[in-house]
Amino acid sequence: IYSSTVYPESQTCAIGAALEAGAEGMNLTESQYGIASVKFRWNLSGTYQQVIPRYVSVGGDGDEKEFLSEYFGDARAALSAVFMKGYEWPFDPAKVGGGSRSSEVDIAVFSEIKKGRRVFLDFTKNPTGFDFSLLSDEARTYLENSDALIGTPIDRLEKMNAPAIKLYASHGIDLKSEMLEISVCAQHNNGGLALTTDYESTTLSRFYPVGECGGVFGVHRPGGSALNSTQVSGARAAQKIAASSSAVPTESAARQAKAVYGALASLIGDKMNVDDVLQKRREYGEIMSHAGAFMREKSAVDEAIAYFEKEYRAFDETYKIPAEYLSEAMINYDVIITSLTYLSAIRDYIANGGRSRGSYMIVGTDGIDEKHFDKVQYTSYADGKATSRFEDRRPIPDSEQWFEKVYNKFIK
Repeated sequence: IYSSTVYPESQTCAIGAALEAGAEGMNLTESQYGIASVKFRWNLSGTYQQVIPRYVSVGGDGDEKEFLSEYFGDARAALSAVFMKGYEWPFDPAKVGGGSRSSEVDIAVFSEIKKGRRVFLDFTKNPTGFDFSLLSDEARTYLENSDALIGTPIDRLEKMNAPAIKLYASHGIDLKSEMLEISVCAQHNNGGLALTTDYESTTLSRFYPVGECGGVFGVHRPGGSALNSTQVSGARAAQKIAASSSAVPTESAARQAKAVYGALASLIGDKMNVDDVLQKRREYGEIMSHAGAFMREKSAVDEAIAYFEKEYRAFDETYKIPAEYLSEAMINYDVIITSLTYLSAIRDYIANGGRSRGSYMIVGTDGIDEKHFDKVQYTSYADGKATSRFEDRRPIPDSEQWFEKVYNKFIK
């Protein structure tokens, strides 16, 4: 649903169909965002940042400027913040205005893009005024231990992680001679569809939201949990299905699925060009990246919801789509529903006193949210509208989890 995203272009949308069929959303406010390249979609964490490239913005007339020193007002702070992005890649409001200040890099990038400028990483030159003596002790020691107190960022990257250069070269991008366009991109949906311990939808029987679409990851997603959850959820769902009296969907579930696809199929017509469909999708994504990504402001969220509500009402009249373009149009319809529901969850969270947390900032609020620490937000969608409610989080079970004891019990 975002234009600035690291998801492969082949990964479009499907949450909307589930929401329309009656599946409930859970913690849809929670996602993860960070700096990534846009031509070839790839997270720019680790050594891409630790070699300390130049951050450059380019205006419409081709004028270039390095903007981080201007933003930080201190070359040492800017260089150290870039280095720390290697460790602290996801945007985190707790890393703004104190500590490493690494997430202020994301805000500076976003601010430049909002001005209509394009932002790039340049590995061919050191930042203006760069000197190893300006680096924090941690950064300088790291580079020294890596035998990388040398030359330019590309020299340091080649010394520390040559495959990182080859990766981009394999996608037609030569980091040794060209700048790399970047943005602050959506990387993971920590919320998703509400489910049981068997990964069955809480409101749509025989429907199993496994993997990332299940809303189980929480405000701060631990590294590796995406793979782990996919393995666990697939196994749990398979066990539940195998233990069921029948693997055939219930009649009500079949009717619901048929109704969803019937509604989408009714959009077939004969006046739509696929380029217009794709242009609309880009427009939807740009609105979501502006209003519903890592920088969230109530007025922008309200405007975006009004826009998508209008798109929802106008869809049947505006898009008369020939059969060969139906799959593309279905995705747009799905994006509208998904965007509406996610934005509505964000608006409800803000209205309920929600503040910055996880990987996003609520503009105009102070501090990190604590009010909703023990709450779970559930969101339901129907007929172009979404409503939310908060429920108390269930307590973590009190059990013996010492590894050797659990493992030995398992192998007996």
